[in-house]
Amino acid sequence: MSVSLQQVSPQPTAAPRPSAAMPAATASTTPTPRLVPRARPFADFGSRRQNVTVARPGTLWRLGDWIACHRQPGDSRDATWLACVAANPHCFKTYAVISLARPSFFLPAGEVVFEATVNPTQIPESPPQGVMLRHMEALDAHPEATFYYLEPVFTREPTLRLYPACELRDEAAGDRADAFMLARNYGGLFRARSWARCQRRRLADAAAWAADRLEDALLEFTARAFPQPMSLRRLEQRYEVARRTGQLDEAEKLEKAIRQIRWHVTIDPILCFGLPAEPDRLKFEAHWYIGADGKTYVHY
Repeated sequence: MSVSLQQVSPQPTAAPRPSAAMPAATASTTPTPRLVPRARPFADFGSRRQNVTVARPGTLWRLGDWIACHRQPGDSRDATWLACVAANPHCFKTYAVISLARPSFFLPAGEVVFEATVNPTQIPESPPQGVMLRHMEALDAHPEATFYYLEPVFTREPTLRLYPACELRDEAAGDRADAFMLARNYGGLFRARSWARCQRRRLADAAAWAADRLEDALLEFTARAFPQPMSLRRLEQRYEVARRTGQLDEAEKLEKAIRQIRWHVTIDPILCFGLPAEPDRLKFEAHWYIGADGKTYVHY
């Protein structure tokens, strides 16, 4: 919003005659309040859906280990999995799912998966000046709001595309099923390993080395036996397995694919916020991206 001011040349006027009433009148005059232009309204961006939590790359072995060693007879799968997530927060990553009210550049209407940063203290990726000004408008107009910095999530199967929310939910369900499968099939090994850790001083270093090699073998087995959409997370998991097992050519190919997806992920960020009265209804601030021509485009 722009405000234009027209400069008017002052006209010469006769100086007022001094009088005794003038100081009193001047003292009683109320100063004119300064008018501040109101921020432009913020359009509806969409509504938040339930977050989806998936296992981080290379953690299924650890999760299966935890389930095998901590699950008690009579515990349901739901209760065990919730306890596993709570006990191992470093093994999981949570994605935000937002149902967009309308299309926004390349983003379609409907559910879109994002990596979300809540109330960011610093906006990454050097946003354009207009984006920062719009963000300052939102901070000034709604200081009580919760602000979000969003980055869309991509997949590389069969080609580079947005990662659908339905596939992310399937991936989360697959992580849970894989962890319980490992706990069931290798529970004896996990419990023996836990006992061995407690008796570590009386064990040879070769036992620990063998356990690590077995972990690598199981990670590679699960990555091949249970193929799932090639999201960035899955690419990172396969890269870690290839690196640790000495598959240098495969690791190099996966590393290039990971760099390409990361480049796409970080060039389409979005700023939005939710108000306390309706925390799941998000208001749009700004969106900027780098086009194929190398230019930066903004929408706010």
